[in-house]
Amino acid sequence: MLVSKAANLNESQIQELANLQRGVAAIYQNEWTEPVLCHIEPHERGLEYSPTQSKHSAKDKVSSEELRYLNSCVLNPFKLDEPREYNFCDCVHKMDIPDSMKARLIEMAGTPLSSRKPLFEWCAYRYFNIGRILDDARDLSADSLKERLCSPSAFKLEIRR
Repeated sequence: MLVSKAANLNESQIQELANLQRGVAAIYQNEWTEPVLCHIEPHERGLEYSPTQSKHSAKDKVSSEELRYLNSCVLNPFKLDEPREYNFCDCVHKMDIPDSMKARLIEMAGTPLSSRKPLFEWCAYRYFNIGRILDDARDLSADSLKERLCSPSAFKLEIRR
């Protein structure tokens, strides 16, 4: 019952769970409006699972030039549309950041510029940890805040790698 409520199921959907055929599941993921039904084929015994090699291995690290490029694109989403020597999505995949952040950054890159603003705001706020910066600045006087904002060495963004 607890899981069904967490998956945003209504009462009739909860009752229907018991009637699902074998191999049918209701799946739900954060930020989905409702769960979906899926059918999973039975596993054939003799087949071995073998993980596929990702395009980017754990050894692939984002270079400082790629990181600079990524940071500039997150700060200014117009840069995503400019021709560059680096592929934005490849750079994102190399980053050591949560997959949810990677997904949003890649989604932002594929979104037309006219519709990019909400994704840009979400990504920039979390990528640069703006919430922590704002919390740190909350108790500053107007003069102290102005001094900090005008001094590049006194107020650094936390750039994630």
